Amino acid sequence: MEEKTKARGKVNKKPAPKAAAKEKNVSGNRLMLLVTIVNRKKAEYYADLIQDMGANLSFVAMGEGTASPGMKELLGLTDSLKAVIFSVVKEKSQNTILKTLNDKFSSIREGMGIAFTVPFSSVIGASVFNFLSDNRMQFK
Repeated sequence: MEEKTKARGKVNKKPAPKAAAKEKNVSGNRLMLLVTIVNRKKAEYYADLIQDMGANLSFVAMGEGTASPGMKELLGLTDSLKAVIFSVVKEKSQNTILKTLNDKFSSIREGMGIAFTVPFSSVIGASVFNFLSDNRMQFK
């Protein structure tokens, strides 16, 4: 927003505060939560792969599928022990990561999985944002 003031018959325009520029930098580096569900035996492989593709923070939760034995047989599932990998990735790299994961899901033996992203609506604190986005520059 611009503020107009009169001084000696002239209209001076004051530039908008620099907070808008800071906001623009942050919005260009939006963060996404990448959720990847894989067989427990492949959890370490996929966690390492995701980290190599730029995730600055990941953690793994162990789980167990809830499908009935009949449903598992119908879907061709044999192993109900799963791992859910939660990772924070940059929005601009999400398509590359999801494509790579999809390629690995179809090419690795017993490596099937599901992956999707959810956008972060906010992060509290510039330091936390800088850590999660692996941004070495400090916002002032």
